[in-house]
Amino acid sequence: MLIMPFNYKKNIEETRENFKAHMDTQTSAPLTFIVKRDKFYYPLWIEQNDDKLYKIFLDSEKLYATGKIYYAHIVQANFQLFERGRHDCPADIVFSPDPYFDENPYELEKISRLLFSYKGEEDVPEDIKKVIAAITDEMDRHCYVRLPVSITDGKEVYITTIMVLRKHLPKKHLANSLFPVIADPTLFNACLILPKQHWTKQLKQRFCGKW
Repeated sequence: MLIMPFNYKKNIEETRENFKAHMDTQTSAPLTFIVKRDKFYYPLWIEQNDDKLYKIFLDSEKLYATGKIYYAHIVQANFQLFERGRHDCPADIVFSPDPYFDENPYELEKISRLLFSYKGEEDVPEDIKKVIAAITDEMDRHCYVRLPVSITDGKEVYITTIMVLRKHLPKKHLANSLFPVIADPTLFNACLILPKQHWTKQLKQRFCGKW
């Protein structure tokens, strides 16, 4: 049986179309209703601890109105997220609005691995020292920090902290480190994993290791 290579560009474009079609059918519904139906519920500890991640959920309605869908890759995540469980946890991701990554999303993996390789190290290039210090302090939250072009081949790439909501993932855990997010750097705070019901069937299969 011939196995066709996975078409990343086609799948992210179709995922965008799925989400647009979903939003187009909801024109008479308030954004609050649409967001709630997609189950953007935050853990209580975020609000109780005045965690910066709380602002993501405050901006979720605006994000649905203005955000765009991109591939993102995990830099680091709470270890619990890689297994089945109940708790939603934070993670650091990289993503880019550059169309280049529609077809080459695993270039984001290279950037992620490079950043993680410097975590806790002393000999760090000057232009990424602040970023590495931020990911080394795992309680730090970073919102749309643009990475230096020296490690992105001149392309526009951001690192940001998100809350991984298990219900938005196939299998409800990080079976794969690459997935679609909805983001808008002009909102500064908000970036969310796109709920799985908007993904293509093939993208879900890829995430679950079935492609």
